[in-house]
Order: sequence, then structure tokens, then C-alpha cells
Amino acid sequence: MTHSYSHDVMLSPFTWRYGSPAMRAIWSESNKRRLWRQVWVALARAQHRAGLVSAAQLQDLESHADDVDIEASLAVEADIHHDLMAELLVFAGQCPVGGGIIHLGATSMDIEDNAESLRIRDGLDLIVTSLKDLLAVLADLIEREADQVCIGFTHLQAAAPTTVGY
Repeated sequence: MTHSYSHDVMLSPFTWRYGSPAMRAIWSESNKRRLWRQVWVALARAQHRAGLVSAAQLQDLESHADDVDIEASLAVEADIHHDLMAELLVFAGQCPVGGGIIHLGATSMDIEDNAESLRIRDGLDLIVTSLKDLLAVLADLIEREADQVCIGFTHLQAAAPTTVGY
């Protein structure tokens, strides 16, 4: 089976076989880079409160935070061999007023670790929501079939009569 590549979804045999579209979007390259930009903007917001970043610089970053251009970033990355710094350079190039202060005082891991934490949180939120939905379906099934007799199994063999509801 062949699959076209997109930066909007994470692709591996596990994702295209088992991953939901919502989970693939969370772990996509586009979302990762958008989250890096959100972390840079949050850092600039905190630095603005501390008087290190002007309101105009912050507004410039905020207005371009969603303008991810993966193709441009990949072109830069081909030269510098660093995905986060390539994204930073493209983001800075989109922000004529605030571009020079992106990443001020941060390490690459400050940005990456926080973005990964956000992706993990979003993925777990999706799992919790899905689990709640599944439990509601199972609860309905248990109530509907509470008195339906079936055979219970233990150690891969028939054991004793029970009910579906049990």
C-alpha cells in the first residue's frame, strides 16, 4: 500500500493503520512547528511583561505564529541541518519587526520540550475523550444486555454461565 506524504499528518505504519485523523494531526510536522511558534510567542509575551520585548515586536510575532511554511523551512534545513533553527529563521523572516527577538534567551530544548509536552497533553486529551465515549457505549451495552445469558471463559476454555451484563 502506498501513501502520499503530507506535512499535515504523521505517517508511519502505526499511524495509517491505527491512528485517527485527529491524533495524526496532533503529531504532524505542521502542528509541531506551529507549537514551536506558540512557545516562542509565549516566551516573547513573558519577556514583554519583563520589559525586554516591545508591544510591536510581540504583535508581529503573534500575527505570524500560524504562517508555517514547511517547504521554506526544509530548504533552510537542507543547508544548516537543524530543523528548529530552520523554522526559527523562516519565522523571523516573516516578522520584520519582531523577528530579531525570537528565541531570546532560550535553548532549542526549551522550545522542543515544551512543544512536545503540549503534543502529549493534546494526545492524552484526545484519548481521554475517546475513552469516555467508549465507556458510555459499553455502559449502554451492559445495561441493554444485562440479563442475556452467555458462557464465561477462563484459561481459554468454557467455564460457567454468566450474563453479558456481568
